[in-house]
Amino acid sequence: MTITQSRMMFAGVIVLLVSRIASAQSQSNAQLSPADLVKAVIRSELNTSDVTEIRWKYLLVKDVDGKEETREVVETKTGSLDRLIAIAGRPLNRPPAARRDRTHSEALA
Repeated sequence: MTITQSRMMFAGVIVLLVSRIASAQSQSNAQLSPADLVKAVIRSELNTSDVTEIRWKYLLVKDVDGKEETREVVETKTGSLDRLIAIAGRPLNRPPAARRDRTHSEALA
């Protein structure tokens, strides 16, 4: 797992915790200790992850042969799909992007 992936996952967990805290506060006036709140959120997430399929989408920036590549990564049921969206901070021009999209479409068929 790269640093970018770790940061995106961490940010997702923080957003999830904040949303759960807001939801918990709006649902009841009873005060939970922080430890109990964290336990409740973890228990809730573990129970729902069995039922739902969680997917991630994030940007991955890495050096390849001395060039910085930016890729858009999407998690699927069978693994990750990524597509190159920029090289050295510059978005791909249309022909490589169209060729890449066609290749991905063929791979998914």
